[in-house]
Amino acid sequence: MIATVAVGKSPFALAASPKGDRLYVANVKSADVTVINTTGLQELGTVRTGKMPYGVAVTPDGTRALVANQQSGTVDYLDGEILEVVQRVTVGRYPESVAILPDGRKAYIINWFSGDISVLNTETGEEFTRIDIGDGARSLAVIAPENPAAPTN
Repeated sequence: MIATVAVGKSPFALAASPKGDRLYVANVKSADVTVINTTGLQELGTVRTGKMPYGVAVTPDGTRALVANQQSGTVDYLDGEILEVVQRVTVGRYPESVAILPDGRKAYIINWFSGDISVLNTETGEEFTRIDIGDGARSLAVIAPENPAAPTN
């Protein structure tokens, strides 16, 4: 161990910025996200979120972090520069996990209790569609194509 950095109550999900200079920590019980500078190993700030932030992902350009707020049924768009929630989008029941396409255009949110995936436009927050997947799914991953020029859906 090289350092200990204090965060909120019940840290659960972590996401690193693409450059690796920031770490976003979703703290379930304190309803916030701690942003850590990985170079200096110190807190840059804490951002209040919806209830029970459970999943977090950072856009490929590093400008935003998307936070799934389980109990609120929302996704917060956290601005990485000013460290504030700039938009809140309603999704399905008990969102748990966030995955963003490599090109940054779409985010996929697993909604555990409603058994679906919300597909969001990462720029506008608009929900393109909801995909029914049945009960029980709690996590997902997006895998980049072998050919970066190949289209993603």
